[in-house]
Amino acid sequence: QIKGDPMPIRHQAPAKAKARPVTEEETKFSAYITLRKARADARLVGIRAKRAKDASDNPDEMTKVAKDKKAKK
Repeated sequence: QIKGDPMPIRHQAPAKAKARPVTEEETKFSAYITLRKARADARLVGIRAKRAKDASDNPDEMTKVAKDKKAKK
């Protein structure tokens, strides 16, 4: 136990943010959609890199594959 005077507790009050009107950008922003897009981008990085590499290696085949897939549907 402390014998003598303990050090004083000094709290600094947090700065209060003043009220302001909500901007149009803030009303259109959706945190859920932003997170979903970020997770999808992180998940698909490797696949997109592979497709980009394949497309740069042989551009003729990539257009043929895309056309064949559309024709099958």
